[in-house]
Amino acid sequence: MFPALQRFFEAVECRTQAELAEFLGIKQSSISDAKKKTIPPDWLLTALRKKGIRPDWILTGQGARMLENKEQEIVIKDGM
Repeated sequence: MFPALQRFFEAVECRTQAELAEFLGIKQSSISDAKKKTIPPDWLLTALRKKGIRPDWILTGQGARMLENKEQEIVIKDGM
């Protein structure tokens, strides 16, 4: 598993592919496909909306892991 996908699992608090598939609302086979490629943009958006996890942290491991304050999180959840 590549580092960004490991960070994704950690950030959304999923330990198995089945848990991640449930979190994302997708089939488990889609997780297996991503392990060979890259994290799909819609997964990053789901992590941002549901958990406030910043996509750039997942992809690079740099910068803040979470949105800086609740107000930003509300805007993202309510604004999209």
